[in-house]
Amino acid sequence: MLIKKAFHMNETKWRDLFKYWKGKGLYVVMILPYLITLVIIYPLSLLWFEWINFEYSTVGAITIILLLTLTGIFKFSKLEGMVLNRIQGN
Repeated sequence: MLIKKAFHMNETKWRDLFKYWKGKGLYVVMILPYLITLVIIYPLSLLWFEWINFEYSTVGAITIILLLTLTGIFKFSKLEGMVLNRIQGN
């Protein structure tokens, strides 16, 4: 939504962004917000585990990051295929 509002994106601009660097633009749009989210979630999960007095708070926080990363890998691979098929279809 931020990119759409800031750059007044329409369908043509999105398609050009996704095709940028032979498809690497799609990866940037998908992975950059995800990485920013992971960077924010790690200290928050550490804080949470410390607050509930969990003995292994660092291990818990890393486990949350790993679970989110594994989920993201599977979801991004499906999403990438759908978006690339749509782009190539147009």
